Amino acid sequence: MNFRLPFSGMQTELVGAQGLQAPVPALSSLSEPKVEDKPYPWILHPAIDLVLVCGGIFWVMAGLVLVGVRLDPQGALVFGIVSNVLFSHAHQPATLYRVYACPRTRKNLGLVVTLWGVIVLGLGAAGLFYSSVTEVLLNVTLIWAYQHLQAQSYGITLIYCYKRGYIMTNREKQSLSLLFNSVLAFLIIRWLTVSPVKVPVYTFYLPMWQPLPEWVSVIASLALQCSILYFVFMAVRKWIKERKVFPLPALLVIVTSVFVALFFTGSRGNAIIGVFFQNFFHSAQYIVVTTAYFLKEKGLPEGVPLSRIASQLYTPRCFRYFGFVLLLGLTLAVVLPTALTVVGFVKSAAVTYCVLNLHHYFTDSMIWKMRDPVVRKLLVA
Repeated sequence: MNFRLPFSGMQTELVGAQGLQAPVPALSSLSEPKVEDKPYPWILHPAIDLVLVCGGIFWVMAGLVLVGVRLDPQGALVFGIVSNVLFSHAHQPATLYRVYACPRTRKNLGLVVTLWGVIVLGLGAAGLFYSSVTEVLLNVTLIWAYQHLQAQSYGITLIYCYKRGYIMTNREKQSLSLLFNSVLAFLIIRWLTVSPVKVPVYTFYLPMWQPLPEWVSVIASLALQCSILYFVFMAVRKWIKERKVFPLPALLVIVTSVFVALFFTGSRGNAIIGVFFQNFFHSAQYIVVTTAYFLKEKGLPEGVPLSRIASQLYTPRCFRYFGFVLLLGLTLAVVLPTALTVVGFVKSAAVTYCVLNLHHYFTDSMIWKMRDPVVRKLLVA
C-alpha cells in the first residue's frame, strides 16, 4: 500500500474534516456498502489491528530474536516458508486482485498497470542473462522498498487518525509527513553511505552503491531526530489546545516504523527487517487493509454494521479471496522462479523478486489515492 509521500514528489494532500466525515455519493457502477455516519475506529477488529497492523506480532518475533531465541535449521526453514506464504507472498496478489477484479479500477488503471508489467518483465528477462542488470534491479528494488514501506505506514497512520476524528491542520499534517520523510531519507542515505560490502540477497551477493560520504548519514540521523521532536511538539500542542489525544493505533505504527529505522542495524538488524518487518508488519498490514477494503467494496450483508466486519472473515466469499491471493502468491514467488532454474535458481529467484516488487510498488502508488472519493470512503469507513 503506497500513500505517496512528498519526498518522492507525489501527492499527500488529503481532504479536510468535512470531506472525510460527509457521506460520499454512491456510484451507479459500484455496489456500495452501507457505511455508518461515524467511521468504525478499527480497520478489521481491535485484536487483529493491534497484532497485525500496529506491530504487535512484529515486536514479539523481533524480541524473541533479540533475547537469543533460536530455531534449529529445519524449524527456521519451515517458519520462513510458512510466514512468507501467509504474508509476503500473499500481499502482492492482493494488489493484482484490486486492479483486475474491481471493474472500476480495471477500467481506470488496468492498461497502465499491464504496460508497466510488460516493462518490468523485459527488464527481468535481461537480468536473467546479465548479472550487471540483476545488480542494478536489486539495488533499485531495495531502495524503492524504503519509500514503499514508509508510505504505507504513513497512509495507515492517517487512516487511524481520520477514523477516530483526529483531524489535523495543515501544519500538523506536515509535521507527520516530515517525520516519515525523514525516516525515508535516513534509510536511503544510510544505504548509500555504508562501508563497501556485498550484501547477500537470495545468496546472490549484491555490490552496494556508495556514492555518498558517511558524514551525510550522520546529518540524516540528526534531521530524523529533529523531525521526531517536532512531531511530538505538535501532538502535545494539539492536546493542550484542543484536548485531542493522538490515536494509539496510529502512534504504534509510527513508533514501530521509526524505531526499526533507528535501532535495527548490522547483520542481526538487517535480518529482523528483512524477515520480520517485511512479513509481520508491512505485509500483515497490507493484508488486513486490503481484506477490509474488499469486504466493504463488495458490501456487508444486511444488518451487519462495520463494527462487525471481522465476522465476514469466515464467509465463503472471504475464503475464496484468501485462496486466490495465496495460490497466486505461491505461483508467482515459488513456481515461477523454479521454472526458470535453467539460468540458476539463485538468479531466477532474485530476478523474480525484483520483477514482482517493482510492479507491486508502482501499482500501489496508483490505486491507493485518498483523493479518490470511493477509495477514501472505503478506507476511512
